[in-house]
Amino acid sequence: MQSETQGVSDTGKLSTPKMREHRSTLVMLSGGIDSVYVLAKLLRETDDIVIAHHIHLVNDEGRFKVEAERCRKIVDWCQKNYRKFGYSESAIDQRGLFSMGYDIITTAYEAGIVNSSFYEKYNMPIDRWITGWCEEEKTDPARQPHIGAMCGASSYPAPAPGYFYFPVIRKVDQMRYLPKELLDLCWTCRRPVWNEDGSFDECGECMTCELMGEVRTELASLAKM
Repeated sequence: MQSETQGVSDTGKLSTPKMREHRSTLVMLSGGIDSVYVLAKLLRETDDIVIAHHIHLVNDEGRFKVEAERCRKIVDWCQKNYRKFGYSESAIDQRGLFSMGYDIITTAYEAGIVNSSFYEKYNMPIDRWITGWCEEEKTDPARQPHIGAMCGASSYPAPAPGYFYFPVIRKVDQMRYLPKELLDLCWTCRRPVWNEDGSFDECGECMTCELMGEVRTELASLAKM
């Protein structure tokens, strides 16, 4: 396993020496299993200059506080146990809106903004960007062209990075790839239930919680084999 990547300093800040010799990859990190799997795979299996970015998607679901907390812990764990990489955050407040649209299209917009910022600072664009994806997730093919268009628009005048994804696998296989300590930091519920002491629990009722119930049952069965 690699302990460091050229182009990234000991503090996790991106640096210019030899950056052009390494491919740069932007990971849009939500704090869920899919995007954490992607981040871990890039850090372990490539020598890419990795930049992770988390969006505070502030909406009526109320999960943004939980996700932000988990993302910071995930980044800290990966910095200490894999290698150094860049990390940044931004926020979009959608509270009070009737519809929030597709998260992936909002994510594509912010990916372009990160790319534009990278271009302004280093005079070179990010090579590619990636989001988490799992086999169980249903996709709408009609939204695919909008993803690239949105990233391209917000990247302007910088060249837009290419959107890619690793071979899509089941969530249970993503979980088996991740070390338990890292897996335990992931957050999957879309509508967390807040307790009086400020702690939070999974709702157990949202679409993601229903899927995770099935996945955890399978994972437990595989562990007994």
